Amino acid sequence: MTRLFAISVLIILISCNMETRNNQNYSQEFYAYFENGDINIKSDSLLFPKEAGFETIIIPTYLILNKEYHFNDNQKQELIIKRINFTDIEFEIIRDDSEIKGTASLPPTFYLGMESVGTSEGEFWIDIYDVKNKDIKCLTTIGIGHQNISEENQSDLYAFLYFESNCQSNRIKDYGELFWIKK
Repeated sequence: MTRLFAISVLIILISCNMETRNNQNYSQEFYAYFENGDINIKSDSLLFPKEAGFETIIIPTYLILNKEYHFNDNQKQELIIKRINFTDIEFEIIRDDSEIKGTASLPPTFYLGMESVGTSEGEFWIDIYDVKNKDIKCLTTIGIGHQNISEENQSDLYAFLYFESNCQSNRIKDYGELFWIKK
C-alpha cells in the first residue's frame, strides 16, 4: 500500500513538472487560450479535433530556437531577433546611439491566417508578433516572414515593423519598416 502511494505521488509530481515545462514553451496568453478548449497544443503544433482524428497546424518555427538573427534596413539600422520559445521572441532595434529592447508574442489566433504587407520592395507574407512591453511607445507589432508573394520560392528572412499611426516619438518615428536578414 505504501509503495503504491509512493508511485502515485511520483507520477503526479512528474506530470506536474512536465506541465510546467510545457507551459514555458509558450507565452502565458497563448497557453491559457488553449488550456481548457478543444484545440490541443503538442510541441510546435496545434491539434484541431476532426471527425477522423486531428488536423494539425504548425506554429511558425522558421526562426531557430535561441539563435540570434541580425536584420538591416536601408537606413543602416539593425534589428536583432531571437526566438526564446515556440511563441515568444526577444528583439533589439539599434540605430546610431539608441536602442530599443523588448519581447513580442505570437497571438493565439495566428492559425486564422498569415497577413500580407505591401512595401516599396514588394508584397510579403508575415506572421505577426505583438509587442508586450508597455514602455515601448509607438511600436505595436513585428511581422516576420520568408515569402515574397510575387515569388514562388521562399526568400531570405525579413521583418516588418508596425507603428501607431499617430506616433509622436522622435526616437522611433523615423525607423524604417522593412528589415532584411544581414548577410
